[in-house]
Amino acid sequence: MLVDEGSLSLDDPISTFVDGVPSGDEISLRNLAEMRSGLANYSALPEIGALINDDPTAPLTEEQLISPALAVPLAFSPGAQCSYSNTNTILLAMIVEAATGHTFTAELDARILEPLALGHTSYPSDSDFDGPYIHGYVPGQPPLTDISPLSPTLLGAAGGIVSSAKD
Repeated sequence: MLVDEGSLSLDDPISTFVDGVPSGDEISLRNLAEMRSGLANYSALPEIGALINDDPTAPLTEEQLISPALAVPLAFSPGAQCSYSNTNTILLAMIVEAATGHTFTAELDARILEPLALGHTSYPSDSDFDGPYIHGYVPGQPPLTDISPLSPTLLGAAGGIVSSAKD
């Protein structure tokens, strides 16, 4: 939508919108969206595991999530390979905020959730959800473990949306 509106181009470097990203002048928004940035996946790093173990319900900021990944050297030159990284998706949300001057939550609500009448879908900032929602479970031997109380901010824009089955 932002590309169609002329607010940004997929060929813009991330450094146009977010400071402090290694090789930020070389990594395009397209590289982020295609998982071709070379940036580490923050959710695979031990620092994030430690934060989760300390308090799995604590809200985390985008900076807390991606800082460890930005401290790791690129795995490959931007555009050279493809490797899934939640860091890319968090950075894309930060770009939405920089390009619009609004929070990612506000843009998601105005552009997606409200027009589609998804009244039981949200992008919460803590684990205190309103209304019905789909629970997440850790697979394994019974009994299954309900991980819904985990803070949705652990995933941020990479998967922190909470929804009902109807939505």
